Amino acid sequence: MVIKTNLTSNKVGNIFFEWEDIYFRINSEDLILKEPIKIEVKDWSKNKKIIKEIEIKKAGTLNLGKLEKGYYSLSYKKEKINFGVVVNPNKRKFANNSPFCLDVGACWFFENEKSLKDAISIIKSLGVSCIRDRFSWREIEKMKGEFDFGWYKKCMEIQLKEGLELHQTFHDSPEWASGKKEETYPPKNPIDMGKFLGRMASEMKGVSSWEIWNEPDCQDPYFFTGTPREYFSLLKTSYKSIKGKNSKAKILLCSFSKSPEEFAKKLFEESIKNYFDVYNFHFYTKRDPIEVIDRIKEHKKFLKNHKIDKPLWITEIGFKRRKVEKSKKALLKEASNLVKLYLYSISEGVEKVFWFILADWSGKKYNYGLMKKDFTPKPTYIALSNLTYQLGRGKYLNQDYIKDKDIKTFIFDTGEKKIMVAWSDEKKEIILNKSNFKNKIFDLFGKDLTPLSEDKNSIKVETDSNPRYIEMH
Repeated sequence: MVIKTNLTSNKVGNIFFEWEDIYFRINSEDLILKEPIKIEVKDWSKNKKIIKEIEIKKAGTLNLGKLEKGYYSLSYKKEKINFGVVVNPNKRKFANNSPFCLDVGACWFFENEKSLKDAISIIKSLGVSCIRDRFSWREIEKMKGEFDFGWYKKCMEIQLKEGLELHQTFHDSPEWASGKKEETYPPKNPIDMGKFLGRMASEMKGVSSWEIWNEPDCQDPYFFTGTPREYFSLLKTSYKSIKGKNSKAKILLCSFSKSPEEFAKKLFEESIKNYFDVYNFHFYTKRDPIEVIDRIKEHKKFLKNHKIDKPLWITEIGFKRRKVEKSKKALLKEASNLVKLYLYSISEGVEKVFWFILADWSGKKYNYGLMKKDFTPKPTYIALSNLTYQLGRGKYLNQDYIKDKDIKTFIFDTGEKKIMVAWSDEKKEIILNKSNFKNKIFDLFGKDLTPLSEDKNSIKVETDSNPRYIEMH
């Protein structure tokens, strides 16, 4: 008879807090294990085993002790459990108007109060309070004039009660409005959508912004089977209706999935300027994160050509892939590139950047998440948690502090101090004057780093492809 043994924790997503004891539960059908298991714990930052070997002979509680911030793996037999250690949210200061935002899709992906509150707890551990969600017109108003807000309303209310800043989007219409079975068709009468969104805005006054349709410029047509002129009519009617119920709510133009092409160009032939508050688009890459700069400049130029000055948001940003990355090298590169995508975007004047997405929603594809479907963290989760902790309110000041074109530097005001973030494709050495910099250096996951050397006037710091955070005076 095979005796089944596994390890679990009582922490949602195996996310623990810095310098608190880390407990796992050894579950077995036998109290005394017939075959003792050997456990090892590895620190991904230091690339070494911090607990080389523990032999477990009986079921019960395993205490790994206290660990600093980082990403870890616990191995036993042929199994591996990944877990993270982050700053306790109670020790954080959550900044208003932070540029560090997250697409969660809570009302779609979490179907009950427990799973939603679990998600909110790990969102707070990320240091993020501004999130993007989704709803379905087709599900809420199945028959004209008959509204069933159901889980959508409760889900939004829970998020707002937990102090999250909520931004909503959608991309469907009911069959009674469009006359089509497919949800991507727009309503025949824009007033129907206007009335619906007005009712939504009245019911959910705490929602900060409403994005009028997601990615209608996709050519699938996965999201929108309509023309730019039809979309303009929907936008105009929706803008007036929502503002009539909540004048403080921001109206986002549809999110463009690509550079401004035919759909966007035809749309902007209309008198669109007065019917949105925020311009937004999406960006995904499978190569160098610096590519986002060109995309931002394309959209800026497009707005400038139409004499429109509006805030820019990227409401989805991430990696253009669907397969599951397994190698340590690839996963660490993704964590590093997440930081770079945020910093490149913010340095180009993007007001809010929403990572897509909190958790995977399929085991085999659509693996865009910071966590797996079961909330097991990926290195990207720990990298984002550290990014928000290091940079606080994330007010960008300037870059290119180091006059070496091979070293990227970005300086931020956290609200309490200044931080320089630096990296280089190859290993480099930089000398920093102590009149400007402190000997406080942190790695991608928040661990303390030691300078290469130090004297009374300067410190020598090594850079590589992983961002470092260096405190300034």
